[in-house]
Amino acid sequence: MIDGKIGIEQRYAELQTEVEQYVRRARYLEAVSRVGYMVSGSLALEEVLDRALDATLAATGAEAGEIWLLDAVIGDICLIRHRGLNPEAFWSRTRFAVGEGIPGHVMQTGEAIVIPDIANDRRLLRWELIGAGFATLAAVPLLAKGQVVGVFDVAMRQTRAVGEDDMRLLTGIGIAIGMAVTNARLYEELQRANGRLAEQIEELQQAQAQLIATERLRAMGELAAGVAHDFNNALTAIAGQTQLMRRALERDAISRDQSARCLDRQERAVLAAVKVVRRIREATRQHDAEPVTAVALNEVVAEVVEATQPRWQAEPQLYGISIALHTDLAEVPPVTGRAGELNAALTNLVCNAVDALPNGGVITMTTRSVSSDDGRELVELVVADTGVGMSEEVRARVFDTFFTTKGDRGTGLGLVMVRGIVNRYGGTIEVASALGYGTTVTVRLPVASEDVAPTPPAERYAGSVGSLRVLVIDDMLLIGETIQDLLRGLGHDVELVKSGEAGLACLETGRFDLVITDLSMPGMSGWDVAAAVKARRPSCPVIMVTGWAEEVEPEMVARSGVDLVLTKPFTVAQLSQALAQVLLGAGRERERERIFVTPGVTEVL
Repeated sequence: MIDGKIGIEQRYAELQTEVEQYVRRARYLEAVSRVGYMVSGSLALEEVLDRALDATLAATGAEAGEIWLLDAVIGDICLIRHRGLNPEAFWSRTRFAVGEGIPGHVMQTGEAIVIPDIANDRRLLRWELIGAGFATLAAVPLLAKGQVVGVFDVAMRQTRAVGEDDMRLLTGIGIAIGMAVTNARLYEELQRANGRLAEQIEELQQAQAQLIATERLRAMGELAAGVAHDFNNALTAIAGQTQLMRRALERDAISRDQSARCLDRQERAVLAAVKVVRRIREATRQHDAEPVTAVALNEVVAEVVEATQPRWQAEPQLYGISIALHTDLAEVPPVTGRAGELNAALTNLVCNAVDALPNGGVITMTTRSVSSDDGRELVELVVADTGVGMSEEVRARVFDTFFTTKGDRGTGLGLVMVRGIVNRYGGTIEVASALGYGTTVTVRLPVASEDVAPTPPAERYAGSVGSLRVLVIDDMLLIGETIQDLLRGLGHDVELVKSGEAGLACLETGRFDLVITDLSMPGMSGWDVAAAVKARRPSCPVIMVTGWAEEVEPEMVARSGVDLVLTKPFTVAQLSQALAQVLLGAGRERERERIFVTPGVTEVL
């Protein structure tokens, strides 16, 4: 009986030991799983390492832990993170050469080590750990794909044996951390690569914008002679009609009908000059800030034909050359894009066609609706000429940056700019040519989808604003007096001053329903005037007149309190409409919009 009892007790003790081993292994497996889960939850390296250390200290009962990673640049192993007690002791030295100290030894051999009594181990080079009361240290390599990427160690204050199960736990955690470190580094490298890619994309976009600007200026240079021709014509008509009226007045021999005819001719000449100014602004202005809208391509073609007329008609005629430009425009739906950019692209194609007709010929521009191979609705624009054409070798390079056959007259950027604009809106461009048989450029642009809204028409206001007391501020007396006379002709009482300071003085002593100010003035600018007016009388509308409306930033308009920007030259009708907008519009329940009014072509100042 006694022997049987002893045997049972021995068996019970063995089973209890086995159970304790199984429980310890299960706890270790749970710890490894928990560490793996925690380190996989983030790709930020520092967060990964802190999570791993916290989980390991909780599972092993160690008082401190640290992680070392290899610096591939200098070849040393560096202390990256520490968790637990006495951080100053562990941070007393943060770098070892491979093979130096305990971390360097593990890094070199790739083998785990356990030091039950670190005070008697010559590999210990940080004696501050002993002073902090630590006795035992275990270190394992961090492995990723068979490579040692660092070292992971834990330290305990008590001298204790670290068994196989403990080392299996630390080794498993080391593998999990090693993989996490590798993934985090790959993520950081990906982030850096994305950053570099973003910088390159930004540089490319800036280069493209510069390319478009350069080509736009070159095209403007090509049109310069025609612009001067148009201005000279307008000025000749204005000066001639003015002199006729003056001479007739001196002889007291001018009738009402003659005056009306002279004024009508002057007005038409001014309208022509206004169109020239608008073309110059359109050709040189950046369009990146414009919204993408549904663009009527036929209207753009018509504008380009008119704008380039001096280039394809007047200039060649100086040399006895005749060039005709014909259009065959079908009824087509609007396309997606920016009208200004499409205008610049078509202008370039027309100028190229003119250059290809040194002995004269015909340019034809046609539009029609087509479908792509995948069923998309497209609008096709064809610019064809009967010029000299080009060889296959030249045609194959027409889209190469800086490639040109025009010598010093060309930049090699024109068709590159055109293709960039077309591609930006999902379109395609093709060039067909043969020596002696002319060139045909075919552009296909996607039809605007329903979610791309057309450019909204300007809002109109009906009704009378009555007789107003208006303060006009303009340092140029001729302009100020003209605005004063126009307003008086509309039935308003007007006070005119030549500076912002004088205007504010008037505002202090008088009652005004409205302030109209120029933008560019010495001393106080139009921005300063608007801000000062709003500070004194927030409900008083402010209209700013300027010849630089296209360059005015909407944010600046809103910040200064300007209610409406009126572009010079403006019409009497537009001036009247502007008054109605700021006065009748101000009384409605609506979100405040800053309004830009651009010049029309029906009645000019």
